[in-house]
Amino acid sequence: MAKIDDEKDSSVSKDPQPKANMEKPHRSNRFSRAFVSKIATPFRRLVSSNPRAESHTGSSAAVVSGEWVFVSAVNGYVPHSREIAPLIEEQTEQIFLNIQAALRDGGASMSDIVRVRYVLKDGSEWRDCWPVLRKWLGNVRPAFSVIQAGLLDEKVRIEIEVTAKRNGVGYGDIGGI
Repeated sequence: MAKIDDEKDSSVSKDPQPKANMEKPHRSNRFSRAFVSKIATPFRRLVSSNPRAESHTGSSAAVVSGEWVFVSAVNGYVPHSREIAPLIEEQTEQIFLNIQAALRDGGASMSDIVRVRYVLKDGSEWRDCWPVLRKWLGNVRPAFSVIQAGLLDEKVRIEIEVTAKRNGVGYGDIGGI
């Protein structure tokens, strides 16, 4: 094994903390930088449910970024129709069907949900949603928040957005997609 002579090798610094007015020795390691760069830019894919509408708003139904799936606020309209149930319980049920489809398209499932945000037009209807929430998320038990706010569509009583972490998927891994 060769012995390194520190005094002859100018790239090795004996002082672990270089002085403020001294530059740190430069060691080129292109592989490490390329590897870090690849890790810092994880796999990203857009999930679309209505390309025409999404092109107008510059948005997506969901975005897959590495191991994460971010699902936009979803309402209770039946996909590819203008049908929406009048009751909040029915809208909530349809929303979870729509979310399930978006997650599936993003390579995730309902059990991968880690965060939920509920937006209700009328906060007094919150308890009416509970049986549907228990049905879909009772075993998942994600973190959540509830917001009361005006919604743009008069028929929509609730919107739900979720964040899911795809299990077993790492940065750059497309997870079978």
